[in-house]
Amino acid sequence: MGLFGWFRRKPSVVLLNDKIWLTTAAKLDGVREAVRERVGQDAVIVVAAHFPASLREVRKHLEASGLNVQPAEGSDASKQLFEAARRGEAVVAALVETLAGITPPDGPAAEPLPVTILVAERHLLRAKDDALIAFAEFLAPPGRIGFHLSLEDALLRALGGAAVASTLQQLGMKENEAIESRMIARQLGRAQKKIARIAVLDRPADSAEEWVRLNCPELLREER
Repeated sequence: MGLFGWFRRKPSVVLLNDKIWLTTAAKLDGVREAVRERVGQDAVIVVAAHFPASLREVRKHLEASGLNVQPAEGSDASKQLFEAARRGEAVVAALVETLAGITPPDGPAAEPLPVTILVAERHLLRAKDDALIAFAEFLAPPGRIGFHLSLEDALLRALGGAAVASTLQQLGMKENEAIESRMIARQLGRAQKKIARIAVLDRPADSAEEWVRLNCPELLREER
């Protein structure tokens, strides 16, 4: 049994509302609960991140909770996803860059199976998020994607995450609650476009914070 029915004529990914948490710890718990909700419903649940440090962090958190998480990495990532599905190992961890580089397998289209992709962050550049959405459009039925963010993430800090967190806490928001705000989602999109304009490079980095230091020093000056 395979994963993908490739090259749909009219792809339509199911994009869930972003979930924004107060802290990184709350975000990791949120991803864990989202995984548990989908276990048994999807052939594969892909837990993804843009940066290796984030992927290590979320995978460690899931495994500490007793979930079996298999990696999909390198040139064999597509094969690893198929094999995980066949073995019934429903949770797979992968970098967004790896998923975006997967190409359709040879041979006839595989039997359609549902896949949910849970992303532990948004990149500072919207094009990186869009690459993952393009991958999900290959899936049949279309892949479901949900982004989980924290007000401690580098992108949210660029929007004044600490001030937003203080306001939300004053309004009674608890750490184990998430907000799904279209207004904040639009602000995030505008922030990503601004960062794309002021970024001087796009060098690989282990974490979002390192990416900012290497590629967008102007953003650091603005945060200060």
